[in-house]
Amino acid sequence: MHEGKSYVMETKSPIRIAQIMGKLWAGGVESVVFNYYRKIDKEKFQFDFYYDEDSTVEPPKDLVELGARFIKVPAYQNVWKYMTTLHYYFEKNNYQIVHSHINTLSVIPLFVAKQCGVPIRIQHNHSVPGGPEFKRNALKNFLRLFSKTFSTHYFACSEKAGRW
Repeated sequence: MHEGKSYVMETKSPIRIAQIMGKLWAGGVESVVFNYYRKIDKEKFQFDFYYDEDSTVEPPKDLVELGARFIKVPAYQNVWKYMTTLHYYFEKNNYQIVHSHINTLSVIPLFVAKQCGVPIRIQHNHSVPGGPEFKRNALKNFLRLFSKTFSTHYFACSEKAGRW
């Protein structure tokens, strides 16, 4: 061994990204994100999927075999429990990126991510409010006021969703 030089080979582990999915329904948003995960370079990126405990489907086994982790969290309706659970995992896993797919509700996990010092916090809007759900749409309109407060980056699936 030579003094002053290290001959230990450095191995770079993949960047692990927290993907906030909300409820798994076997629907559109998770299908798209799961398909992206199947195609990315797993040596560079790995995903941890956070999903609500009241989801209607189980995580796909093929994704787990590819290295994805699925973390079941309390439903966001129990805000305090949801936030404290996310805080625990964000701190534990020391994420550099949190990518939230739950539209205006992204304010909640991205607030927690900011508290935990996560430098990249992505808000991804997949839709716009609609229908006669006054109470739900009122909440979305309220949360929308804070949508730029905790995010560092923004994505949308359409121009209309992006404007929302």
